[in-house]
Amino acid sequence: MFILSIAILSSLFILQLFFRPILEKWINWFIVAAVILALGVGAYYSILQYSVWSSAELSKYFLPPFQSITYFLRYSAFRFFMPSVVSLVFAGLFYGIARIMNKRSGERFFEREEIGLAAIALFISGFPGILFVFGFIVSVYLLVHLINLALRRKIEIIPVYYLWLPSSLFAIILTTTWLSKLNLWSLLKIS
Repeated sequence: MFILSIAILSSLFILQLFFRPILEKWINWFIVAAVILALGVGAYYSILQYSVWSSAELSKYFLPPFQSITYFLRYSAFRFFMPSVVSLVFAGLFYGIARIMNKRSGERFFEREEIGLAAIALFISGFPGILFVFGFIVSVYLLVHLINLALRRKIEIIPVYYLWLPSSLFAIILTTTWLSKLNLWSLLKIS
């Protein structure tokens, strides 16, 4: 899933930089494709797990007729689908709240397709990667805002349009390479 996530986010970032009209037109389809892809990967891993368990002498006792199929389904749901479901809930909440707030403010805070890009970035970064994406966005925003306030002596709205996808890439790489080795990661990670 690591390489697939990097490929999706990199492709979307290239679209964001060079082919923005395409991104604006198809952002909702990209969201749907990301969700379907994540669920497809979960289904693929579930099939592989069933195959491995059914071919091993000891683990075949976890499958029917020795166990109820609900045992395997619960295992697969928690192990392969739950991280995607949790990140989908977070991304969906962000998407809904951001759209409502942006509409109420006259679309001052986000570009038209930015909310969709942010939702994809949050969804693909997974949980607890979402926490790092939000932390990175807020940190960079505050830093730029404070520098802008110190230099110009006025408060302005600073766009974060180009930060969502790179911060998600950063979170995925950080959590995969370094944080996964820490004890804190085992407390935060689902599965």
